[in-house]
This record gives sequence, structure tokens and C-alpha cells, in this order.
Amino acid sequence: MTFFRAIPVLALVAVIVLIGVPAHAFAAVSDAWTFGGPPGASVYAIAPAPSSSSIVYVGTGRGVWRGERGGTAWQNASSGLPVERVQAVAVDPSDPNVVYAGTITPFGVPSVGLFKTTDGGVSWVEANNGFFDPFTGAEPLDVAAISVDPSNPQMVVAGTRFSEIFLTTDGGANWTPQTIGGAGLNLETTGLARDPSNSQRIYAASTIGLLLSVNGGVDWDAFGNAGITFFCVAVDPAAPATVWAGNAFGFGIAKSLDSGATWQSANGNLPSVASGGSTFFPAIDSVAVAPDGSAVYLATPNGLFRSTDGGTNWTALESGLNELDFHSVAFLPGQPPGTVLAGGNAGGVYRTTNAGADWSASSQGLNESLVTEVVANPGFAGVAYAAATDGVYATTNGGASWTRASGGLPRSSVAALALRFVVSVQPGDQETLFAGTLGDGLWSSVDGGTTWSPKGSGLDDQFVSALALDPSNVTILYAGTNHPGASSQRVYKSTDSGVTWTQTGLDANGFPIDIITIDPDDSSRVAAFAHGAGGYFQTENGGTLWRTVTPGAGCGAVHAVAYEPQGNGVLVGVTNGVCRSENGGTTWTHYDVAPLSVVEDLLFDPQDPSVVYAAATPAVPGGLGGGVFQSTDGGRTWTALGTGLSTYSVHALASDASSSSPRLYAGIFQGGVATLALGEPTRNTPEPPAPSDRETRVIERP
Repeated sequence: MTFFRAIPVLALVAVIVLIGVPAHAFAAVSDAWTFGGPPGASVYAIAPAPSSSSIVYVGTGRGVWRGERGGTAWQNASSGLPVERVQAVAVDPSDPNVVYAGTITPFGVPSVGLFKTTDGGVSWVEANNGFFDPFTGAEPLDVAAISVDPSNPQMVVAGTRFSEIFLTTDGGANWTPQTIGGAGLNLETTGLARDPSNSQRIYAASTIGLLLSVNGGVDWDAFGNAGITFFCVAVDPAAPATVWAGNAFGFGIAKSLDSGATWQSANGNLPSVASGGSTFFPAIDSVAVAPDGSAVYLATPNGLFRSTDGGTNWTALESGLNELDFHSVAFLPGQPPGTVLAGGNAGGVYRTTNAGADWSASSQGLNESLVTEVVANPGFAGVAYAAATDGVYATTNGGASWTRASGGLPRSSVAALALRFVVSVQPGDQETLFAGTLGDGLWSSVDGGTTWSPKGSGLDDQFVSALALDPSNVTILYAGTNHPGASSQRVYKSTDSGVTWTQTGLDANGFPIDIITIDPDDSSRVAAFAHGAGGYFQTENGGTLWRTVTPGAGCGAVHAVAYEPQGNGVLVGVTNGVCRSENGGTTWTHYDVAPLSVVEDLLFDPQDPSVVYAAATPAVPGGLGGGVFQSTDGGRTWTALGTGLSTYSVHALASDASSSSPRLYAGIFQGGVATLALGEPTRNTPEPPAPSDRETRVIERP
């Protein structure tokens, strides 16, 4: 997260002289936030239109998107859908504009069920009549799998979470349960596949094994000898007796040559992990077979894999992919067998036309990237960087568009980003980007992300989740960790621009370090925040000794920490607003921000420290309470700033106040970066300063 910090300026090398500049906050020019990227999304389902070689739909963490030209350009197709994860999408085989979408809500959030569009996603209506569990009465239900009968599109089968398999014979107007004991058996049906030679034969992947219907979904029976749960299933179009099914809990991929009656392992040389005397393979989220049966593709959290010999050998597909975690994979009808789409966990859709030898990001217009950090360059108007789960992105036009800036970065998730900008009397300006990854340590770039190099001797933890730059010393940095397992999380410190590192005195036990904040008035005072810790850790001597600061009982769990640029004030974002301390954290006062808002980041206005911005996420996923809020009295009272973000989870804020067209950036988890233009405030013309008014200052950056 980005807070009020000073631009590091080397003494005697760069001196900035400001004369009589009054401090003013900017006011919003437009009331609407705009979205320009970066491109990306969590793509849980890919559904090409069977009757079209160019139209394809994807289900994402926030709805449905429609792709044109074989998935090379995307537009939002979620009008009328709730803001929920769409786990399943199915297209009417005869009409590419008739689509079904099955949603899944987080545990504890009521389900919203299944929806249908007849106009290609321009509008959606609920299709939940009859979608209730016959034993518990719960309605509607989470829907994880959908299949439309190509011989009669009015007949649709839907698999639910922890309930029955349902069937409609009237295009979704009414549904009836077709299995018995779904809730009692903890039945979860996550995959459906039809025999291409007989559409009445349907395979269902479920938590109680493979289920089979031979009459279009009317009756279902347990089938096969695998004896394991399945998560996904696919039938070979060229040889329908060959069926593939994937498991999500370590069994891997299984294969049947007799229409599912008997099964054998087909894991071949898939990467495995041995534990407790057992071998565990990657979770198989999706399996797809080429139209001519020449290859099988797997989407897993460990990458994409292809086999051309029936599962004896698997090839890891990596060229052109920006991430390792994949949810979905599918072939396009009417395209050559080498044309494949894959859905990532963050980067959206990837496309190959040569059977996976090379991939390219194919997410133009798909603006749901998982942004965790935004930083603005204070020396160049409109230049900013965003850290996303699939890498680093840059904008040079104030957020109107974003390009990838991850040259040489590993494919680990980027969790933290920091920018050091040094104004120099030498030609050019020095800019260094630091990126903390979850799995490959700390990296730096001095050319705007074109190339990156590893950094951090002594930083022996490869999971770097938080970064902070000392506002008064260009050579001092802090880094926090978030590694798997039970070993202690730490904060490290570098005094030589990140070349070497040492552990500070903080042992956060099992609490991962999410944010590090440095007091702009006293850089020896540093806060390290960890979700789950309740309060935050603080040092007053640059990291040697730490203590736990716990705000008052009415404050709730801490999510963000910011030091007031002038004075001893501390502001923390909490689960129910903000809390403010006037005395360095001894006593606290709670202030509401908005109903159902969890404050994830705080930013003091670089022009006026009494103005504070808060980034918020809805307390109930998919609900209201998200967005950006503004306070003009140091965090005591708040109003919404701009429109269009109320359902988004805003995690990071940055300010570009370096131009005549200042703006705010809002980094959104599953929404990219939104931008709000701020207008130049009305200023009184200052009188010419007296000689004593001349003052050498360090420029302050957001």
C-alpha cells in the first residue's frame, strides 16, 4: 500500500527550492471512476459457443465476459448478474446468445443460484424456480456445472454444491431434483460431460465418485471402479469410449477406455509431492481433449500440461504464460485442433494456435486483474505502476491503458511494490522499482520494468509480501514476509538500497506481514501490520525493538496503518471504519466511514495532510461498502469519493499530484486500477515572498 512519503533526495546532489507554495487539497473533476486495465481476471470457466467459431464466454470472479474473434477481444456481459463468482457457463448449442451462468458465493454468504441470458449477456434473469434442496429447503443453490442437450436445448442439467443434480425440460423456467440424498451425502457435482455420439449419456464428476445418466439426466447411478472423487470430466470427441476425469485432492488424472466402467491412473510424469508415504499430484481443475483426439490438456494450480500419448508423458506448457495457476482450458469449435484457450487465476485468458508451444495473453478489455499495490512516479505526470498477481504493469497516460512491465520477473505472484525516485543534477532522473514476490524473493528494475534482476543478499525468505522505503534516507528499505508453514514471519531491513539485508527484532510468529509503514516525521518509527494479529507491531528505534499496539475495543481488527505527516497522530483502517489516535497510539477514537466497509488502505493528501483518502472493501463479499472515501478533517468524518466502486474491493491507493491534471489511482482486487481525475483547486494569488520565506524542501511524494 502507498502512503504519504517523501521523495528521497541526495544531499548536495539534488536540491529543490520551493517558494511560497500554499498547501491545498484537490477536488474531484469527474464523479465517476474510470477503468483502463491492467487486463486480467480469474477465469473459472470457458464456454465457446458450439454454433460459432468466434464467440466464447468466460465465467470470472465477478461475472461473465463475452469474447469476440475467438477470444481475442472482450466486453463485460454481466448486466443483471449479481457480483459473484461464476463457476459454470454453458451456451445453447443452436444459439450463441442463449447462455446459462452458475454462481458460487463464499461460505456464509447466501447463494444466488443460476441465471440465463437470451441476448448474449446484455441482460440476465434469474432461473431458480425449483432450485431448492428437497431435504433442507435451502434455496437457491450454488451451481458448479451446467450442460445443455445439443439435441434438445430446452433440456439442461445443472450440478450443485452440497445438493442434488437438477434437470429442466423448459429452458430453465422450472427445475426438478433428479438425485436422492444430495445434502445428506454431501454431494457436490463440479463437472458434466456428454458423450458426443449419444447426448443422452452424461457423466458427472462429484464428491461421491463418477455418476452416470443414460437418459439425458433423468436418472443417475454411481458408475465405475475408480473409488475416488472427481472434480472435472471430459470425453474424447474422436473416441467417445475414452473418458478423462481429474481429482482435486492429490489423485491427479484418471483415464477410462470403456466409457467409464473401469479406470486407471494416467499421471505419467506429472510433477508430484511425496508426503507421509503417499504421492500427491496437482489438483486437476479442468481437462480438455482435442477435437481429433490428438492431445489432452490439463489446467492445474501448478501449470498447464499436455499429453499426446494418452497420459504416459506430460509436457509442461510455459512459453508466453505469465502465471502458474490455471482454472480452465477449452478448445474452440471450428478452429484447428491446435487452437486452445486457457483461463488463469489472475492474468485472464491465454491463447495458443500451435498446440501450446507458445501462448499469448488474450485479455484485451477483460479488466478484472487482481491488483495488490499501486505506486505513482512523482517526477513524471501520468506514470504509475501496479503490482498484480500475475506481474507488474505500467501506465504512461494516467491509467487510460496499461502495459506489462515484467521483463525477466519469475511467474510468482507479485505481492508488494515500491518506487524510489531520486531527482539528480545529472542528466535524467533515477527511478528504481522494487517488487516482492511470493516464492522468488525480491527483485528490482531501473528501466521501468523492462528488465528485472534479483536483489537481497541476506533476505533468506523468498516470500516477500510487504515493502517500504524510508522517506528520509534513500538507502533504507524494509521488507516483510508471508511464507507458507508455521515458521515465524519476519521484517528485514536494508541500509544499502536493498543489496544486503538483516533481520530486525520482530518475530511475528505465524502472522504474515501485509503492510509496512514508516512515519514521515520520524523514520525510526515503523509499523508492520499483519492480518489476524488484531493490532499492529511498532518500533521506535528503526527495528531493533518492537511492541504490539492494540487499538481500543471498539476499533475492530486492523487492516491498514498510516502516520499523520505532521504531529503525533496515527490513523488505522479497521473492519468497521477507522480509528484515530492523537498521542501515538495510547488512546483511540473510532469513526465510521460507511456501512459495511472494511478499510484496507489510507493515504494522506500530499498537498494537504488534513485530507485523507480511504480504500475500502465490502464487509460482505459481493455487497456494498467498497470504494474510495475522503475525509477533510484528518479522518473524523467521511464521504464517498466518486461513483462506480461501491461493490469493488479497493486494496491500494496512490496519488499523482505532479501535473496540472492530478489524479487518484485505486488498486482493486479483481478490478484492475480505477482512476479519478482531480481538478486544480481555486488558489489565492500569493504575494511575492520575502527573502526569509525562501526555504529548501524535500518534495513529498504520495
